[in-house]
Amino acid sequence: METIFENAADFTERYIRYNWDRNLRDDTSRQWCPKWWCHPEAYTRITFLWAWYEFAFTSDSYSEMAQWLQFFDYEMDALTQPGGCFRHCVGDHSDAVAYQAEEFPLTPAIDALAFQSEENKQQ
Repeated sequence: METIFENAADFTERYIRYNWDRNLRDDTSRQWCPKWWCHPEAYTRITFLWAWYEFAFTSDSYSEMAQWLQFFDYEMDALTQPGGCFRHCVGDHSDAVAYQAEEFPLTPAIDALAFQSEENKQQ
């Protein structure tokens, strides 16, 4: 499939940079990192936006384009919020430790699913 942009980086450099008009230097309610690709969450969100853009704008469907704009606004707001993945990157990239996986409370799904399965059998 032929695409408008080569990849997520090309999309960021040639589309987001010029079409998302926000003051990222002086606005403390938003944070951005010039090395956004070093942040897994940012890479995932921007790659999603790029793929959706390619789909929406090559489909010639106004409803797809309108939906894309809703996704774009949501994803960019999520990315640039003060507590988001760029929280340590003030003005430039920071290699500060991100939230660690060990700090993310989680019960392995396999255990939870097995428990639910046993519980359903008993009912």
